[in-house]
Amino acid sequence: MIDQLIKADAAARTLGIELVHAGDGEAELTMPAPLSLDDLDANAFFLADTAFAYACASAGFIAVTHQMHVEFIGDAPPKSTPLRALARLHHSVHRTVYVNVDVLADQHTVAEFRATGARIRRNPSRTEDGRRTAAMP
Repeated sequence: MIDQLIKADAAARTLGIELVHAGDGEAELTMPAPLSLDDLDANAFFLADTAFAYACASAGFIAVTHQMHVEFIGDAPPKSTPLRALARLHHSVHRTVYVNVDVLADQHTVAEFRATGARIRRNPSRTEDGRRTAAMP
C-alpha cells in the first residue's frame, strides 16, 4: 500500500520529499532545505502531514488529517539544513487515528505535530493528468 501512495503523491515528489523508512505504523521522510526561512513553517507542516499519511499507510490503511496541533520549538535551522520527519501512529480506534510527528533539522527538533485523522475507504489521490486512481484496499 505504501508503494501505491508514494507513486500517487505528485506533491511530495515536486517538493523533493523522500521516504527513508516505513513500517509498522512509522515513517521517516526527508525534505530538502527550505528556499528561505520564511518557508520553514509551511515546509515543516507539509512534511509532517505527508509523514502522517505514510505512517498510516505503513500500518495498512489510508487516512486523512482533520486536525493538527503544532508546536514550533527551538531556533530556526541554518538556511541550507534539510528537514527530517519522524512519524509514529500513536493510537487507532474505529476510524479515528492519532499520529505524532517530530520535524527535525540536523538532530534538533524544529516542531512537534500531534495529528488526528480519519481512516477512509478509498484512496482520494489522482493521477498526474487529473484522473482518479483505483481504490486501494
